[in-house]
Amino acid sequence: MKRMILAVLVAVIFSCNQEDREPQYNILGYWDVVILKSTLDGQVTAGSGTAFTERYIFNDDGTFIKFTTRNSKTANVLPEPLQALGHYKLEKSMQDEYVFELELTFQTNLILSNACSDVGKEFMRLTKDNFLVHDLDNSCGNIVLFYTKQTSKF
Repeated sequence: MKRMILAVLVAVIFSCNQEDREPQYNILGYWDVVILKSTLDGQVTAGSGTAFTERYIFNDDGTFIKFTTRNSKTANVLPEPLQALGHYKLEKSMQDEYVFELELTFQTNLILSNACSDVGKEFMRLTKDNFLVHDLDNSCGNIVLFYTKQTSKF
């Protein structure tokens, strides 16, 4: 009996010493736009060069929140961010350059979706370099937005 208690105690001690490791590819958390790339001329805008802010928060219950100060009708930046809520589906990508493919379904502020043909839907992909990018085949406009996962919430 003492050996059994000792074995359990040793197992508990060693399991507590192991670090919690986050998977290499994890969609959960805060994702901010960091790069804009024109599909017309290849021009890249990064960092403070982006005139607007945009963030996605992906939760473990399959929901997301999108915040943006981008005005899709004009070039003016909105003074206050708009917010949209919805659900997402995550699937393993069949394309080698991507890890996951996401389908976002907006439940509020459908106009904030980045789709031309299917308002209220957005399609994104997670690259092997840990960039989240809009699926250009289903996105509106000639700009590809790249997002990176933030380590802090703010």
